[in-house]
Amino acid sequence: MKRGLRIATLFLATIALVFIAGCNGETPEQPSGQAFIGGTEALVFEFQNGAPPDEVLDSDTESFDVEVRVANNGEADVLGSDAFLKIRGIDPTEFGKLDSELRGTWSGPLSGEFLDSSGLVQEGGEEFVTFSDFSFKESITGSLQQKTFRLDACYLYKTQAITELCVLSNPTNPPDDAICEISGDKRVQNSAGPVQIASVRQSTSGANAVRLNFEVQHVDTSNNGKPFGTYNVDCEDDREGREITVRIDTGVNGLECTRGEWVNQGTVSEGKVYLDQGESRDFYCTQTLPQGQDFVKAVNVDLEYRYFETIEKSVNVIAAR
Repeated sequence: MKRGLRIATLFLATIALVFIAGCNGETPEQPSGQAFIGGTEALVFEFQNGAPPDEVLDSDTESFDVEVRVANNGEADVLGSDAFLKIRGIDPTEFGKLDSELRGTWSGPLSGEFLDSSGLVQEGGEEFVTFSDFSFKESITGSLQQKTFRLDACYLYKTQAITELCVLSNPTNPPDDAICEISGDKRVQNSAGPVQIASVRQSTSGANAVRLNFEVQHVDTSNNGKPFGTYNVDCEDDREGREITVRIDTGVNGLECTRGEWVNQGTVSEGKVYLDQGESRDFYCTQTLPQGQDFVKAVNVDLEYRYFETIEKSVNVIAAR
């Protein structure tokens, strides 16, 4: 569903609820506040209509462009310098091209979606990347040959997540009216993106500490994208390097994450987990609790990762004779 249509639908649904509640003499219950729009998409790529065309003539008879629309449906900005696009699937010489001419990107930042101060969704930016002046140079054998234009795109993306930490002065024997639950699943909110914090669970770990279990998951269901390794201008994947950089800030001194490669500095821990398409990974941290205090603290989690997506279009080369 298009974003504008979705907003209109939500608006009409809200009006309907207000009307129904008014008829019943009741005030409609307001949903709890949300930090992000949410969703599983990041950048979305599509070939523009007719670029490339469905059919072209051989023998250098006609020229055409390949134009790619890039839309940011996630909530992170992407710099053109952090993204690479590469046309594959064709022999460049057949179309009068050098391999270097099949690479491209955009200039400047491509802004993500966001919620404005009124709670309305502001759409992300879009860019158009054009690969110009293709022409099939040779004469084909027979009347038709099919060629596949495939776009590989790789880029750096980020997901932000918010959860909570329950701090109690007596975590091993909390009172019935404690301000928060010391053990159990915690609510998690994620910004839109294909890699997210799927769950957070807190449990006691001794008299003055708790353990936080995090699950990182690849949540995109389109089958067009995957976490990516170290890449270059040709979007060549290093399968051993599909790492997610994780940064956790609890705002409380004494945070330590120890499973894997982590650097712990007071309230902040930063490390890496490795993730493939459709996978999830767990890791945990231990948080020392301040003495004699009871409160709930927001925990910020930042995920940074390289991501890969691909699209294809078939083009028929027709004999011009």
